[in-house]
Amino acid sequence: MANEKPDDKLPDLNYKVREIKHLRGLGNFDSEVDLMIERMNKIKPFREKELIIEAMGATRAECPFDCETWACNMGYWQIFQLDGHFSKIFLTHAQVRDVNGKPAFNWDEFNKLAKKGITVYNTHKVKGLNSKMYPYKRLSQKFNTDYFSNTISYMVALALDEGYKKISLYGCDMMTRSEYAWEKGGIEYWLGRGEGKGKNDPNYVEIKVCDGSTLLKTITGKPYGMKYFNLKDIDPTGELRKKVKAAVPPTTSTGFMYEDPIRPPDPQMTPYVSIVAETFGNAGRPANK
Repeated sequence: MANEKPDDKLPDLNYKVREIKHLRGLGNFDSEVDLMIERMNKIKPFREKELIIEAMGATRAECPFDCETWACNMGYWQIFQLDGHFSKIFLTHAQVRDVNGKPAFNWDEFNKLAKKGITVYNTHKVKGLNSKMYPYKRLSQKFNTDYFSNTISYMVALALDEGYKKISLYGCDMMTRSEYAWEKGGIEYWLGRGEGKGKNDPNYVEIKVCDGSTLLKTITGKPYGMKYFNLKDIDPTGELRKKVKAAVPPTTSTGFMYEDPIRPPDPQMTPYVSIVAETFGNAGRPANK
């Protein structure tokens, strides 16, 4: 969404994006489509059953475009600028309007893509758009679910249906707390359907998520219950621990910041509760009773 900003309180996710110092000036739409198809033909035939899903987040710049690639929404202009390619493009909208009230989708451009042999999928029938209906009903019945939280989840589901054995995702960053946070779980669900029961599963699909995406990562970047930093790394002499401990009075009978009736508190983490509270506010701290 236009007014969203990356969440600066997320952990370090090894965010790496290829530096593009000189983006070439783009030509008109028709010439860019012709150039794209020329680039795509140079790497055909594609590696069998290998797919890239290229979305519109910042990590799209890391995409190598070295196998078949699918795009979504208006991402084709971004792909043109990266000298990439795509064989299919996905929509899950009729028409939407930008903040100025202008149509966001240019149906003429999508129709030109279709005329050049690019498959345009949509979950809606749109007057004036030459698109192919997404097989929603068939896939919902096949996979026994209607859990599609965004366009990317539809794309992953179709890739599983078509038998791809390796799916790489670029630009699927899901880095904000509003719409993308709500949609993130749906993508992860379908990626889990691909990985299935592991590499010994005959239906196993290798999943690759590029660095910088929050997909398949917890908020700390570590599994739940695991320490996500080493106190000795940030306080090697123990001096900070002493100061914080002195500044944070005990609030329960045990002297810890809270009591968990099931799991005892971690004495190593107790002195740092005030730092966490200062950083994140009171979210997550139980009320004293």
